[in-house]
Amino acid sequence: MKKLSKIIIVALLTCTALATGAFAAESIGTGTVNTTSGLRLRSGASTSTSTVTVMPSGAEVSVLENVDGWYKVSYKDYTGYCAAEYLDFVQGKNAGQDGVVTASVLNMRSAPSTSAPVVDKLKLGTGVHILSGENGWYRINVQGIEGYVFAEYICIKAKTADADADKGEAIVDLALEYLGCDYVYGGNGPDKFDCSGFTKYIFDEMGYTISRTAGSQMNEGAAVEKDDLLAGDLVFFSENGSYISHVAIYMGDGEIVHANTPSTGVIISDLSEPFYVRNYAGACRIV
Repeated sequence: MKKLSKIIIVALLTCTALATGAFAAESIGTGTVNTTSGLRLRSGASTSTSTVTVMPSGAEVSVLENVDGWYKVSYKDYTGYCAAEYLDFVQGKNAGQDGVVTASVLNMRSAPSTSAPVVDKLKLGTGVHILSGENGWYRINVQGIEGYVFAEYICIKAKTADADADKGEAIVDLALEYLGCDYVYGGNGPDKFDCSGFTKYIFDEMGYTISRTAGSQMNEGAAVEKDDLLAGDLVFFSENGSYISHVAIYMGDGEIVHANTPSTGVIISDLSEPFYVRNYAGACRIV
């Protein structure tokens, strides 16, 4: 019965991913509703079309297209059109959002070019605010200093409200089925794992394809603050501060499940333990 339930869950998650992700339109920027009474999201670019939903004041949307005084936008599970005059638009992919640096050292330059002067060197985990984005670069602000960085080394921070708690709990439930399995360097499962082999195996079983190494996994999904961790988030550690050396799955209540060492195998640990406090490097949300 447990195996059948797992198959059903994977099928549902895969169908959801195809419906919401595979055919999603590319964002050209972000927008914020600037009316006090809310803004109608309509089925077409006209006041004569039907109302899909009403977006509250301050709601953030992903802008997909500019259509003659209207924006085609994505808001929660809805896609529709709203009058451009009632939306504060910031051009560029992920513009207006916050992120964190995922490289050991990242050069922030005065212009979007590798030949431009270096304004600052950003360390792993540095928080940034994205002002705009294009051609593989982000224009960012870090404590009042503006510059440009390669977009591939910035992970966008997740918003707590966007997480699906049920999916995260399902990931944890599956991971717990493998407690006691052996730790073997390079192990990919189903009964022998290293740390990133374990996380990849669990997420693959749940219908999510992620990279094989811990460092690459940190660049996927959306970055999450430690205080905002939810079940199913990936948590990363760095023993020397320059590269990611370990990854685990957050369970909730300050605990993680992970393929730890050859002497322990897959176990549950507490984030309050000195090793994890000292070497905590960040987290990301895949689901």
